[in-house]
Amino acid sequence: MDLYFLDSFPESTPRPPDASTVCLDFDDGFAEVSCLGGLAAIFDQDANNLPEVQRGLIASHCGKVITAEYQECRIRHFHQTLDHYLEGEFSSCKL
Repeated sequence: MDLYFLDSFPESTPRPPDASTVCLDFDDGFAEVSCLGGLAAIFDQDANNLPEVQRGLIASHCGKVITAEYQECRIRHFHQTLDHYLEGEFSSCKL
């Protein structure tokens, strides 16, 4: 899992240095990364839920994650569009 935190900075100031990369081992928790602060608990919770999501995908008749109808429509649209590109359906389009 890759996590990126993006933030803007005023054009009148010099570009800040790139953040350092932090790599966790398989059994490490996000709480061990001090720069995440309170977000670490959320990421740990999400990581702990992944085995259940995987079991649900295996048990699902469609084999896909079911997203909320309204709140996650942009995510669903992005993945549908990406699938079309990967399947070559838009290969002849002029963008």
